Amino acid sequence: MLELLRRLQPARPETAATEIHPSGHSLAEIKSEYAELVRERLERAGVPATCYEIEVRHMGAARDGRDVLAGMVRLTRWERQPVLRVLVGLPLLEKAVRRRVRASWLAETTWFGGLWLHASSALLADDTASELRMLIADLEVPDQPRTDPASAWTALGPDEPSAPMPLG
Repeated sequence: MLELLRRLQPARPETAATEIHPSGHSLAEIKSEYAELVRERLERAGVPATCYEIEVRHMGAARDGRDVLAGMVRLTRWERQPVLRVLVGLPLLEKAVRRRVRASWLAETTWFGGLWLHASSALLADDTASELRMLIADLEVPDQPRTDPASAWTALGPDEPSAPMPLG
C-alpha cells in the first residue's frame, strides 16, 4: 500500500463529483460503483449492512494519470461472527474486491487503492473490547483457558484510559 502511495503524483486538484471523468462517468458514479463492489463482497461474506458503512475516497492520481480510489469500511455495530469475518478476513475481502475491479470497466480508468478499516466508537465499548480480547486470545493460544488469556491485546485492560498513544 505504501508503495502505491509513493507512486502517486504530487497532489492535483480534486476532480469535482459532477465533472466527467475520461471514462465518460462522473467521479460520483465511479465511487458509487466501487462502493457497490465492496458491498457485494461483504454481503457474500454474510456481513449485515447494519454492521458497516462504506465510503470511497479519491486518493490522488497515479503516474499514468489514472485516479486512485480506496474503499473505507467503517464497522458500526458489533455482531460477533460477521464483524470477526471482516477483522480476520480483511486480506481475503480485499483480494475479492480487487478481482472484481479487474473484471470491471473500473480497471481501465482507475487504480484500486485497497480497503481500509475503521472501528467506530460502538466497537470500542468496554464490553465489546473485552469480548474481542478474549477472542484474540483464543486465536493466539487456543488451548489456554479463557479466564486467563495470554494475549498482547490484554495489556490494555478495561480500567486503563484509552488515551491516544504518544507519537515518536
